[in-house]
Amino acid sequence: MGMGIAAGRAGTATGAGSAAFPHPETANPEDDPIPTPSSLHAAAAGGIPALEELSDHVPRARRNLLVGLWAGRRIGLAPTELARFAAGVMAADHEEAGDADVLRALRLGFEAAGVPVSEAELAQQLADQGRAAYAQILAQH
Repeated sequence: MGMGIAAGRAGTATGAGSAAFPHPETANPEDDPIPTPSSLHAAAAGGIPALEELSDHVPRARRNLLVGLWAGRRIGLAPTELARFAAGVMAADHEEAGDADVLRALRLGFEAAGVPVSEAELAQQLADQGRAAYAQILAQH
């Protein structure tokens, strides 16, 4: 079950991982149920808790959820639109390898809302939310 991202709760990382959730450098990516774009959009209808549950075991998906929620709040989306925006950011990660697709989705959201954001701030948020995601997942296992 999710960690209550909407409520702002987060755990702290212990560093080495656990049997339930191994360290990313030693984890087998085929063991993780990576959310697909269609499952993300379906989960968005269930709101943020459904997206939290979908990203429970996948740090990259959780990171994308967190950064999507941060961006959606920053650009002033209504609470009912946050899940849809975050799901779009999560789904963007399936477009190409690396973070360019996620950064592009974030940038487009800011541009569409007319809210300025620097590349440095986006990159920093991606890194910060990545650490938060890993800590949250470790804390729940």
